[in-house]
Amino acid sequence: MIQQEQRQSQTWLAELWEHLLHVKTADEELATAGRFFIQVMVLGLFLELGIMVVFLAMRLLGYLSIPMTWLAVPFPLGLMLLSAICIFYARQGHVNEMRNLYIGVTSTSIAVACIAFDGTYSSGWVLYLWMISVAAALLTPAQTFKLSAGILGLFAVVGMAEYFGIYVPPFTLNVQARFFNVQAFVWLMLVAVGFMSYLVMRNLHQTVGSLRVTTRELQAIRSSLEARVEERTTQVSHRAAQFQGIAEMSRAVSSILEPDQLIETAVHLIAERFDFYHVGVFLLDAAEEWVALQAVSSAGGQRMLERGYKLKVGSAGVVGYVAKTARPRTMSDTDEDITWSQNPDLPETRSELGLPLVARGHMIGVLDIQCEKSAVFSDAEIPVLRVLADTLAIAIENTHLLQDTRKVVDRLERYQDEDAVRGWRKALARRNMQVNYSYDRLTLRSAKDEELSPIADPQSLTKLTVIEQEGRNLLLVPIRSRNQTVGVLSFESQRAWLADDRQLAEQVVAQLGLALENARLLEDTRLSALQEKARGEIVSRVRASVQVDAILRSAAEELGQALQVERSRIQLIPATERQG
Repeated sequence: MIQQEQRQSQTWLAELWEHLLHVKTADEELATAGRFFIQVMVLGLFLELGIMVVFLAMRLLGYLSIPMTWLAVPFPLGLMLLSAICIFYARQGHVNEMRNLYIGVTSTSIAVACIAFDGTYSSGWVLYLWMISVAAALLTPAQTFKLSAGILGLFAVVGMAEYFGIYVPPFTLNVQARFFNVQAFVWLMLVAVGFMSYLVMRNLHQTVGSLRVTTRELQAIRSSLEARVEERTTQVSHRAAQFQGIAEMSRAVSSILEPDQLIETAVHLIAERFDFYHVGVFLLDAAEEWVALQAVSSAGGQRMLERGYKLKVGSAGVVGYVAKTARPRTMSDTDEDITWSQNPDLPETRSELGLPLVARGHMIGVLDIQCEKSAVFSDAEIPVLRVLADTLAIAIENTHLLQDTRKVVDRLERYQDEDAVRGWRKALARRNMQVNYSYDRLTLRSAKDEELSPIADPQSLTKLTVIEQEGRNLLLVPIRSRNQTVGVLSFESQRAWLADDRQLAEQVVAQLGLALENARLLEDTRLSALQEKARGEIVSRVRASVQVDAILRSAAEELGQALQVERSRIQLIPATERQG
């Protein structure tokens, strides 16, 4: 019980002491200086109390008269009041002002006391040891030196004044009183200076300890910063290597136009540049119910590809989840994940990442990445690899669009070719299916069938051909229109055909094909215009009639003339036959 009360008393005193030393300021350095200054002021209070006790003891011993006592006692009382005022204002944050005030007022008070009592023989000069100790603890070395020099100068001036009789102390003590006073003040100074040394050394140790702690913290911070810088540098280098790998993959696949070849190249580049154990690409089917494996980078994945490996959308596992949700999914450790099922073709997999392949807002497949190490895919890795997946998805979608465009272009070209063939058939039909001309340096005439060039299938002729037959040199040049052979120009000569001759014939016939096509189109346009004109005239004549017989006669006559037929007939079906 007693020990508990002692501990409570000690705790209360400690709290009171801490409250007394508290300085109201946000400046940590000023607060530390204020705590030390208040401790010095508390020590000063005890010293000043000791001085007052010495004066009272001298009175009791008869060394001081009552008037002298009344003159001596206010000196320590005033200094005690000064110390209390300094403590109060220092706690408010006015540490520097109170420090200068205390040193200035106390030094002046000691000087007045020394001049008033015994002059150079005054015991008050001993009290300057306290002021020099306080100055050394609170002021700069230069300020302490100035104070010490000022005290020595004052002592010298007082001594000189006494020597020349200019100054005589107003109050003097006898030898016994002076001896007692000096002895008491020396002991007080020894105690006060000893405590001051203790406070200074303790404060110094605390400062050194704080400095050591700060140094250790700075070293720890420095080591931490160095580690963070090294880690950050490694991360930046890693990111740069990743983006370089993405750029290399983009350049490599940009020139590939076939989807299968593009995907095959991409998976191998990704596995090589990023050092992945397995990389696979799954593509959604048209019904978006299954994702089928299209290309892989590993030997085990190749066996899966040969088996036609595919997964249902939404099935258990990383790929099925990503195909269902179009969101990335990671598996950090396959040994700890109960949803993971070991794939015998990929036995070394320890972590897996699935990324959606999204192009133009549409999900087209899944990029599956697997590694032999656990926890490879961090939150910082996924956005970078997401860029890789988006780049690959756009490249795949572009090749699909290019294939679709090619199919459309091929279909249009085929339609145009078929349209050109139909147009030439109509043009030839208007000319009895065949147009042949022959030139023998004298006249231009229609050629007979037996005079034509010996070509079994003229339409199969697609380029200039030279034939030697029975001493004749034949030059056959196809007339092409919209990738179709519509005619042949054959030239016969006794001499061999030179390269310049062949080039001239080929260039001229190429222009001939364009001219023929343009002429045919113009002819078709004119015929269409004539037909439209004839239709309009026939319709207008028929509409001009108001009787049924007249309309029927006009229609039969006008259409017969327009169609150039030998006979035209029109007949209405009786109502009874229409019902049957």
